[in-house]
Amino acid sequence: SRFPACTLHRWWLHMYAALTHTLDMVCDPTTAHAPAVDVKCRVDPHELVKLAQERLERAEELSAAEEVAPPWVFSSEKHSILEAECRRRIEICASMPATAFLSPLLGSQTPPADFNQLPNLLPVGRSALYHSPVLAGLRHRLVPAYVTDDGFWFCFFAHANAVRKSVLPPPPQKEANVIADDEFDEWLAKPLSPGPC
Repeated sequence: SRFPACTLHRWWLHMYAALTHTLDMVCDPTTAHAPAVDVKCRVDPHELVKLAQERLERAEELSAAEEVAPPWVFSSEKHSILEAECRRRIEICASMPATAFLSPLLGSQTPPADFNQLPNLLPVGRSALYHSPVLAGLRHRLVPAYVTDDGFWFCFFAHANAVRKSVLPPPPQKEANVIADDEFDEWLAKPLSPGPC
């Protein structure tokens, strides 16, 4: 080989130290300022496995602490009676043909460029997959065979939003009028642009 074994060993130790530090920063923000691993010392592979398992357990604890409700759970107690029906309707998406489920994309394999809510919505989507094996199966069936991961989530949230709107009662008329008035006031406040001559 072109490189001596000690050089390769040192390189692997440096790579491990960098990876460990990065994982510490991502998985456990409390250790962000921990001292770096001394790469000159000998590292026992069994200790590395043990350390990796401990860090994985810590990451799982942190992710469990930040559990998010799936999209069929409503924040309002008065709508909680509708949750079972909402879940049933969202899970019906799993039985849709691929073309019907992907219809919000209108033939494209990727969501619109302005779909920037995805990072905020992903925990809700992952929670839905965790709580519903049929939805997890839908994702497994469609990604990447028919659509990208982002495209799948775009369609999932489009369907989930439509289901939520169909299950929830319409807003009271007074509230709807206030919303319409606010939109009209907003339109009036916009500056006029010159029309075509």
